[in-house]
Amino acid sequence: MSKQYVFLALVFLMFIGWKAYANGYLGPNPDGAQHIDVHQAKYLIDNGADVQVLDVRTPGEWSSGIIENSILINLLDKEFDQKVSQLSKDRPVVIICRSGSRSNTAMRSMVEMGFEELYNVRGGINSWNRAGFELKL
Repeated sequence: MSKQYVFLALVFLMFIGWKAYANGYLGPNPDGAQHIDVHQAKYLIDNGADVQVLDVRTPGEWSSGIIENSILINLLDKEFDQKVSQLSKDRPVVIICRSGSRSNTAMRSMVEMGFEELYNVRGGINSWNRAGFELKL
């Protein structure tokens, strides 16, 4: 096998590993936090008592469709922490973004802020759409 193929294989494996880590498939979960799939998220949203749905996408992404009753707090907003701190720390929070990476970052930040029950949706709105779940425009 040539060095070029070995190099390409290593780059590919590093990329897959990074994506898995970013989407919460690798690495330890912080206390009070879980990575869930869209079916688990839908169940929590439909059946959970007092679940808060936090969408951390940009306003432009949000305009393409939202989960009903979700709260938009853009992770890239410089006042993200201040705005998130206004959510109830005692109620469960389902966190979603476009692909699962930013929501994972938000979840880890929110653990440090003292939130007790957090759920990062793996695959984000992209997976939500693939599952055929409804979005409001």
